[in-house]
Amino acid sequence: MKSLIISLFLLLNLKICHSQDLWERITSTQTFLTEDIAMDSKGKVYIAVKGHNDIFEINIVQNEIKYVRLPDVWQPYFALIHSKKIWINGDDSLVNYFIYGGVPLPYYLKNNSFYPAIDYSDTSLHPFVTTTEKFDRSGEYYFSALNEIYKYKTLWEFNGIERVFSLSNGENLIADYFPFTSENNYAVVSNIDNTFSIYNYSTKTKKSERIINTNLNIESSKVVITEDGNIFLPTTNGLYHYSDNGNSVDVPVIDADEGPYTHITDLRQSKRGDAVIARTNGKFYFSYDTGKTWIKPINFNINFPSDHIVKMEIWDSLHAVAFLKYGCFEEQSLLLTNNRVGWTAVNPGINYYELTKIFKTVSGRLFGLENNCDYIYSDNDGINWRSLKVQNNAIRNLLKVRNENLLAWNPGDSILNFSDDFGDTWDNKIIFEGEIQNVTNLFDLNVFLVSITDSRGSSPKFHYYLSVDGGKSWVKQNSNSFPKINTKGIVWDNGGSIISYGSNSTNVYMSSDFGKSWKVDNRFLNMKIFDLIFTEDNSVLVNGVIDNIRGVFLSRDYKLFELLTGASDGIKYLKNGLIVAYSVVDGIRISNDFGKSWESLSRNLPLNEKVRTTIYNDFYLNGDGIAYLSLGYDGLYKTKDALVGIKKIAKDELIVNLSPNPVESLLNIEMGDEFKDLNVLCILKNLMGQTVLRYNMNFQNSILNISEIPKGVYFLEFQYMGKLICSNRVVKI
Repeated sequence: MKSLIISLFLLLNLKICHSQDLWERITSTQTFLTEDIAMDSKGKVYIAVKGHNDIFEINIVQNEIKYVRLPDVWQPYFALIHSKKIWINGDDSLVNYFIYGGVPLPYYLKNNSFYPAIDYSDTSLHPFVTTTEKFDRSGEYYFSALNEIYKYKTLWEFNGIERVFSLSNGENLIADYFPFTSENNYAVVSNIDNTFSIYNYSTKTKKSERIINTNLNIESSKVVITEDGNIFLPTTNGLYHYSDNGNSVDVPVIDADEGPYTHITDLRQSKRGDAVIARTNGKFYFSYDTGKTWIKPINFNINFPSDHIVKMEIWDSLHAVAFLKYGCFEEQSLLLTNNRVGWTAVNPGINYYELTKIFKTVSGRLFGLENNCDYIYSDNDGINWRSLKVQNNAIRNLLKVRNENLLAWNPGDSILNFSDDFGDTWDNKIIFEGEIQNVTNLFDLNVFLVSITDSRGSSPKFHYYLSVDGGKSWVKQNSNSFPKINTKGIVWDNGGSIISYGSNSTNVYMSSDFGKSWKVDNRFLNMKIFDLIFTEDNSVLVNGVIDNIRGVFLSRDYKLFELLTGASDGIKYLKNGLIVAYSVVDGIRISNDFGKSWESLSRNLPLNEKVRTTIYNDFYLNGDGIAYLSLGYDGLYKTKDALVGIKKIAKDELIVNLSPNPVESLLNIEMGDEFKDLNVLCILKNLMGQTVLRYNMNFQNSILNISEIPKGVYFLEFQYMGKLICSNRVVKI
């Protein structure tokens, strides 16, 4: 028997560490999300930043790119109810539609300051914001609604609007329109019979004429019409060009290698109206002679991704800006300038990325859900991030089991992916009946899974599965349609029952037989619950609404619920009375006495509530006492030192025994009581330093099977929270 002597730091929860400089910001390679873009006729580009007041001005036709931050429109900015939409006015100035709780408030930019465009106390003024707002050549302002187009007689005065075009058939809809002058304008109409029509109309006489009616399969939002009457209709089988008031049509050859009948995936017009830009076969082509000849600019086609284009403004083939959407909510912007090779990311030097559901493995790998969308991970404590992929697919749901196994799945999927090496490789793709709704680690290696068939029907069927080995194998417990449990929140109550709860229901259900049967849990009647946490002493913490009071409550007998603090956006229970609560109103606070007293943890966070309301996304306490805090659209922070008190275990207090050694097949690892609640990573390496086996331990006695590895000398490393705590020689015979 060989003893290993280990020096290790263990968490205690008896004392909260005090520091004037509690937090440090993790400087990450992630940047920010784009909310909108705009470009004026002089080549000035405007970038609106999501989650912040920031709007940056960039003159892309100048040799040197400079980012100028424009003044704030509104303070404090609150990302949960505020947003922005930017537009170029008829006089070529920027208009910032500051949207407050769904109500648009237009501000115009003048002399590097924003001014209200209307008197907001005057109810006759109505800032009507749609996706079809446009200005004509003279600066007149229009918007479309269903089958009509309106003009403001006086800008922003709702009582002064004038209808300038309408369809006789109310079932047909205006898909797009092109205002030029009082006598010459065009409307693209989607007809009820699945055909498309082009109308020419006058805003002065209100007369209109249908000049084109076609059954071509076109994307109406990508139609381009020039002021001189050239009409371009993109289809999957070529670009159709109409001229002479719709009487002449041709299909130009854009790519000589492909011929005329190629799939047109995008079609646009330059900001100055002198070029038509078509995209086919992944490449952009420009025409400066109304489609007769086409060129493929080299720089314009370098580094442009294949993702969905939300908005694109083009000055010419050397200067442009694009607003793209990656994945589900990852909105980024790119610039094209003549002094850079290809498209490059907009980078004003800010770092506002959005993370939730953060956690860390014993290997030191940090995970987080980016933009409430896809999981990313970092191997250097949040500086550089990579997308978590399973067979080249991004992952939107991820669970860490107590033994450090990872389980991953996506909404609507019936497949659960399994990893026992912190996400480096994935296998054991288990297929369940229906769509996976929830996977919860109840306790130890017991994992509970709920799937649903006919989830959108009137009587969905629930399927319950249990794994006792950390997600490797599963046993179906039952299937039933009633009761309709809430799959958003599932927890273990430490008394032998699974609890299902949700904020959208006043019924809490419990199962005392691992999902085989369910009944209403009478301990939580008529409560609206956001967070439900059972402590080690069988007390319960409720973040929700009880007797019409919103707050965090504690109950030790499930009869009397004591109010600990007011409304919280989230709570985390750490252990032995240590609670963290965070909200927009009270910031982030910690209590080490079950909520009797609270201490603020907001010290030295970059908070200026007069400028911007802080949103607290998530809090995570690592096993070494270091805390991580994610702020809404403001990146990730960590404590400089351990947040809670730690104790150093003396060398003679912590022993690991290996037997037998030399060993033929099964190596017994016996650990002291100090390891009881720790997840320790064991890595067996050969003499070349190559990893042969990985084993995640979280119990005091474990067996490592090395029967399949060759004979020889190896080193067994023990790691905790990514740090090596000891290493010893193992001889395989």
